[in-house]
Amino acid sequence: MNNDRFITFNRYKKPNNILVGIDENEPFPFLNLIFNNINEVTQNINELKCIYCVKDVHYTNGLITNYCSDGNVYCPMCYTNTIVPLNKIPEPHPTILMQWHILAYGLFAHRPLSDESYSESDDDSEDDY
Repeated sequence: MNNDRFITFNRYKKPNNILVGIDENEPFPFLNLIFNNINEVTQNINELKCIYCVKDVHYTNGLITNYCSDGNVYCPMCYTNTIVPLNKIPEPHPTILMQWHILAYGLFAHRPLSDESYSESDDDSEDDY
């Protein structure tokens, strides 16, 4: 695996705290889970989540070593080192995972800014204003 594809989370970045109400001086609540996490991740290999993708993470045929560098485990889908074991995410898991995603990457991370299938010519209504 080419390690040049890996994207390491910037631990010194300020949180996107407006939407989740966390003080900007507070550290990210997941920092201790995403760095030097090979042992923790391999112990929980069947229940992993990616904070960036907000998806379940699976390593096919146990090839997790292809996604490790400098003690960190990287997501096989987005190549970020934001993999956390599900049992380390406080309840309710989906809500907290989404909050962590927003804190780290903002509300619109990896989402299209517009719907390219929409065209102004599709909208015949002039009453919208």
